[in-house]
Amino acid sequence: MATGSIGRRYATALLQLVDDKRDGVGKTIDVLEALAGAIQRDEKLAGLLRHPNVALTEKKTVIIELAKKLKASPLELRFLHVLGDKGRLAHLPEIARVFRDLADRKAGRQRAVVSVARKINEKDLERLKEAFETMTGMDLIIDIREQSNLLGGIKVDLGNRTYDATIRAQLKQLKRTMISESLTSL
Repeated sequence: MATGSIGRRYATALLQLVDDKRDGVGKTIDVLEALAGAIQRDEKLAGLLRHPNVALTEKKTVIIELAKKLKASPLELRFLHVLGDKGRLAHLPEIARVFRDLADRKAGRQRAVVSVARKINEKDLERLKEAFETMTGMDLIIDIREQSNLLGGIKVDLGNRTYDATIRAQLKQLKRTMISESLTSL
C-alpha cells in the first residue's frame, strides 16, 4: 500500500471515530501533532519505529507512554494500539498531517503559509486573508513565516498551490520576458 494512502486511510477512520464519540477534534490534532513532532525531532525515536528488528510491542509501548504523558484520550490510545498492532506507528507524522487537513476541510477551513521578508502589518494581513477567503470560499488559518532570504514581496502556499509575488519571482518573470522578446526580434 502506498504511503499516502496509509495516512489517508487511518486519518479518515480516526476522524469518523472522533466525530462519532464527540471527542474534541482539536485535542486529537494536538496529540497527533505532538507525537509526530517528537518522531520528526528525535532521530532515535524515528529509527526505533522504522527498525524492522524492534518488536511491535516495544514500539507500541514507547508511543503509548509518550501519548499518556500528553493526556491522550482513551480513543486516541486505542487508535495508537491499532497502529502499533498493524506496524504503522512510523506513519504517525503523515497521519497527523492528513488528519488535520481533513478536519480543517470538514470545518470549512484551509491553512496557508505566508512567507514574507519582514513582518507584515495587521491591516495588510487582514486584506490578504479576506482576498484568499473570497477566492477559496473557506476560512483561512494563516501561518506567517519571516524569511530573510526574500528580498521583498510575499509568497502564499495554499494547499497544493503557490502564489509567488516575491521580488525574486518578479525578476525571473522579467528576465524570461526580456529573453523571449529579444529572441522574437531577431
